[in-house]
This record gives sequence, C-alpha cells and structure tokens, in this order.
Amino acid sequence: MRKTIQNALLKLLETTSINNISVKDITKHAKIHRATFYVYFSNRNELYETIIEDTLYELEKAIKPGSNLTFEDIEKLYKNNQDFLNEALLFVQHIQRNKQVYIPLLKDIHFQERFVSVIHTCITLGNILPDVYTKYLAYGAVGLVKEWLENEYSKSQEELAIYLTRMNIYALINYNVENKVKLHK
Repeated sequence: MRKTIQNALLKLLETTSINNISVKDITKHAKIHRATFYVYFSNRNELYETIIEDTLYELEKAIKPGSNLTFEDIEKLYKNNQDFLNEALLFVQHIQRNKQVYIPLLKDIHFQERFVSVIHTCITLGNILPDVYTKYLAYGAVGLVKEWLENEYSKSQEELAIYLTRMNIYALINYNVENKVKLHK
C-alpha cells in the first residue's frame, strides 16, 4: 500500500507541483481511503520527503564513492578509463530503472540540490579536486541527466555514461595540468 501511495504522488507530480497537491488528491488517485493514507504517512510533505530520501539512498547504493586517487593514478585512468565508465554506467542504469521517480522530482529545485549533494559526495575522488570542481561536475551530471530524461533518452545509456566519464576525466586531467604548471613557475 505504501508503494501505491508513493506512486500516486509521483504520477500527480508529473503535472502538478507538490504545493498544489493535497492528501485528498493523492488518496483519490491511489483509490484508497484517507484513513489508509494516514496509516503510512502523517501528511503530504512526509510522503514527499520519504520518496526523496528513498531515491537518494538507492542512488548512493548504486554508485560507489570515489576512490583515493593520486595524480599518477589519474594519468593511468586517462589512458584506460574503464573504471570511471563502469561507475558512470551504474549511475545511468539506476536513473533509467527509476525514471518514473526522477522525472517528476527533477522539476523540484529542492530535490535537485540534494541530488547534486549526493553526486558531489560520490565524485569527490579522494579530495584531489577542489570543492568548486567537484560541485561543477555534480551540477553538470544533474544537467545531463535532466536533459536525457526530458528528451526521452535521445542518447543511449552507454553514450550518457561516456559523457559523464569524459567530464570527470577532463576535469581531473585539466586540474592536474594547471597544478603542474603552477608548480614549475
């Protein structure tokens, strides 16, 4: 029943913002009595927050936090970026499996910020890059995912994973080059 209620809210979110959806709307769409709703959730906002928390928890499980890389490791990865590509593909596959959740939630800036935060944590890569770089990469990843979902997968999962991998590798390599130039001055 809990999943039925969550799915009803997600369906309503496709066309209506959370602020314009009532418990009555949710129960009507789920075809349940209002009392049944209150067995599982105390209000609409708790339901919404539960969906967000569950989604982000599943995302964290789907992608591994970045490993502690050295600049030498980065140079090796640039030549053979299969590890990054595999992690990016896990991320994209998670999004694809949960598209019915991500499509409506990505319309909400609150969710986008939390989504960015989870991605940022997972791509920190052993603190090699300054926070501003990893934030940039996280926002870029969210932007690519949003574009991909809005355009009904104009690119394959593999193509999106390649774009995400390239973004990470290029940022790492460019930062490494900038630091080497500064060190030699």
